[in-house]
Amino acid sequence: MNIEETSFGIISYAGDAFATLRTAIQAARRKDYESSVVLMKEAQASILEAQRINKVLMEIPDINNQLSLLVIHAQDTLMNTVMFESIAEELIEGYKERE
Repeated sequence: MNIEETSFGIISYAGDAFATLRTAIQAARRKDYESSVVLMKEAQASILEAQRINKVLMEIPDINNQLSLLVIHAQDTLMNTVMFESIAEELIEGYKERE
């Protein structure tokens, strides 16, 4: 894979995970905790795949000399999704505790 393909892979998996995390929160809001758990697991699988691809990206020779806005966007998308995962977990637990 080249840098562009690798970056798009990260963006794709991290973006899918972010959307799935939002859906998991919405399920918890509706008190559908079973779906929420399933969706969280799906999101976590996508995050793991994005992290695997990110490792490939970091192993590309001379990556530091080839940074682009696309690479930066991929890294930012992954970082924000990982952070949002923690927030989603807390929100879902909050919905459960309100009952």
